Amino acid sequence: MYLLPQVRNGLNCLSQKILGPNTIIQASVPGILKETPKSFYAETLDFIESNAQLFYSKISAISGLKPVMPQGAMYMMVRSLQFSFI
Repeated sequence: MYLLPQVRNGLNCLSQKILGPNTIIQASVPGILKETPKSFYAETLDFIESNAQLFYSKISAISGLKPVMPQGAMYMMVRSLQFSFI
């Protein structure tokens, strides 16, 4: 069975998605940014950082895996020491 038709269909569907905000949201953004308390941003960053540290420590404890602590990304790269292609 060939998967190319399904892949082509999936890529076509993705190309038709609008990835930007709609005009209603665009009009709301200035008010949202102005009225959101600074504590929200600080708490959100603390939450994300604590989860990254937790994930890093748990992945580091797994034999054969070596994570790279993110410096601002919302993902973590993990290298497999057993199957290294680098």
